[in-house]
Amino acid sequence: MSDVECSFCQILEGRLEAQIVYQDERTLAFVDTSPVQTRHALVIPRVCQPDFYKLAEADYQATMHTARKVAQVLQTLPNPRKVGAAIQGFETPHTHVHLIPMNTPDDLCAKPQPEKTQAELAPIAERLRSALQGG
Repeated sequence: MSDVECSFCQILEGRLEAQIVYQDERTLAFVDTSPVQTRHALVIPRVCQPDFYKLAEADYQATMHTARKVAQVLQTLPNPRKVGAAIQGFETPHTHVHLIPMNTPDDLCAKPQPEKTQAELAPIAERLRSALQGG
């Protein structure tokens, strides 16, 4: 299932810690450790495929469905003007959708903040998890 060097596969296998906010049988969403904006989340498929357009249709649809679900919650906390999405994949060779709360167009491409610790990300993840569970 995994490429030993793929940090996202390591997260999926539980070998690398992440602040997970949502998961199902095909996808996982977690808070980015080097966020562009506060509450920057990533959505990944459970299969390791570097190019989103090469995903099996079911994995592609599941990834986009989860991205929409997480973006809808991000939009409510505390109401950015937009939630931007980007699929880059340069830094990690595993399809991932960046979901970034935005108030200006430049927010999508802002310089990442310094890396956050899991302890710093935990309250953000808890708020997102709670909202995703309807509470």
